[in-house]
Amino acid sequence: NNRIDKRITRFVLPVGATINMDGTALYEAVASIFIAQLNNLDLDAGQIVTI
Repeated sequence: NNRIDKRITRFVLPVGATINMDGTALYEAVASIFIAQLNNLDLDAGQIVTI
């Protein structure tokens, strides 16, 4: 028992998991664009939006 109010943990843990998922998706998109630029591939606006 670590004396943390259960109401706080029930709110914070799902919010943290959701934010982590958004961060992972953002990282994958930025990494994809970076790899394309590293390989001298020109991406137009439509391709970037698709990523």
